Amino acid sequence: MDSSCVENSDILSSVKVGYYSTNTKIFKNITSSLVPLNDDTIAIYTWQVNQPAPSQGMTYLSEDEMEKSERFKFSKHKNMYQNSHIVLRYILEQYIGLPSLKIQFETNSFGKPRVIAAQNQHGIHFNLSHTEQLATCVFTKERSVGVDIENSNRIFENDFIIELLTEKERQKFATSKLSFERIVQLWTIKEAWLKLHGMGIGQLHQVPDLSLYDFNLSETAAVFSIHKNTLITYMTEKKHIISIFFN
Repeated sequence: MDSSCVENSDILSSVKVGYYSTNTKIFKNITSSLVPLNDDTIAIYTWQVNQPAPSQGMTYLSEDEMEKSERFKFSKHKNMYQNSHIVLRYILEQYIGLPSLKIQFETNSFGKPRVIAAQNQHGIHFNLSHTEQLATCVFTKERSVGVDIENSNRIFENDFIIELLTEKERQKFATSKLSFERIVQLWTIKEAWLKLHGMGIGQLHQVPDLSLYDFNLSETAAVFSIHKNTLITYMTEKKHIISIFFN
C-alpha cells in the first residue's frame, strides 16, 4: 500500500519558502530572494493580496487581466485578483527570461494554465491558489504541481462535507472528533490533487482514499507519498492551511 509518511524527509530540504507583504518593495524583495529552480527544487511563494495592488505592478497585467479585474463588484476581490496575477507574472518573468506581458499561457480543458511550450525551454511548472488574504504559488522544474490554500477558519456546510468525504473518510475522521480545521485540510489536499492532475471538482471521486493516512496539522510540514505523488501539507503562521502535490 502506497501510504508512507516521512515527517523529516529529505524532500523538505529541497523546499524553499518565501513570504512577502504587498507594498512597494515586494518586487525588490522577491528578486533578492528568488529561489533558483533546480530539478529537485519546490519553490513556494506566499504573499498578501488583501491590499490595493502596488501601482507599479499594474504594468504586469495583460489587457484581458485588467479588464477582468475591473469587472469585480467588490474591491477585496479586485485586490485579490490583481495582486495574485501581478506577482505570478513577475516571478515567471524571472524564471522564463521574457518580459511578463510577452509570456503567453494556454489552458487545459479544466482551465489549468501553463506557459506555452515555445516559451518554456526550462520546463517551468507552476500552480496558483489564493484566499481573500493570501496567495501562494508553487514553481517546479519538469514536475507537475498542484497547490491549494485555505483559511483555517473556513466553515463548510454539512451537505458539502458529506459530498467532500467518502464513507470511509467520514467513518475514520468522525471517530477522531473531526475539527473544522481538519476538514479544511482535507479539502486542500483533495483540491491540490485535482489541480496536480489538471482536473476539476467534478472529478472529486478520483481522489485517492484519504482514510488510509494520518495527517498532522501544524507549522511543521509533513510529507506523504500518495499513489506515487508527493504531498506536503502544513499550517502557516497566518493560520492558513497549504497542501501541495507534485510528481
